[in-house]
Amino acid sequence: MGLSNCDNATCAKAPGDVAQLGERCLRKAEAEGSNPFISTRESAGSARICVRAPFLFVRGGGVTQGAYESCELCPRRCHARRSRGARGLCGMTSTPRVARAALHFWEEPPISGESGSGAVFFSGCPLRCAFCQNHDISHGGFGVEVTPSRLARMMLELETQGALNINLVTPLHFAPHVREAVFLARENGLSVPIVLQHVGLRACDRGA
Repeated sequence: MGLSNCDNATCAKAPGDVAQLGERCLRKAEAEGSNPFISTRESAGSARICVRAPFLFVRGGGVTQGAYESCELCPRRCHARRSRGARGLCGMTSTPRVARAALHFWEEPPISGESGSGAVFFSGCPLRCAFCQNHDISHGGFGVEVTPSRLARMMLELETQGALNINLVTPLHFAPHVREAVFLARENGLSVPIVLQHVGLRACDRGA
């Protein structure tokens, strides 16, 4: 399966693309005296700590587009008919929305390393923490809609930029599309590990 041209006009490389939108959010946070992306750790090691997430990464099983019909993709199990345009408790329909995709140097040292993690922040985190550091991204409707092919290309672009891994931040409410994008990226040469963060879970795919 090859990567086709993005069929979503909002994905095009332009001043309003995902990376630029993410930078606007970051600059706004810095102007207000905070940086939602900075960790308290400064140096990085090479260890990789993860658990397997076979429902997402293993072929022949796991989630399908039918999961959006009566959604139970997050622990809230709201049963929203997201495939029909309804919004779940995450605030999202079945169309993936990405708020930021860029090299990220402020995760835990084993993830960021010296070159940075290829972070892809998804909109609509269902956890709704009162102390959320990424509120604009998680709950503010920030971001642009993307197709699986565009998401796969983001991963490949981040690896080209030197990312040590692809870091998917709260993506499981879009699990069917994310799964498709991961396999598509692998088929087109993605070789770095996939790190997945979602509602207390961190998982990874080493590409083995």
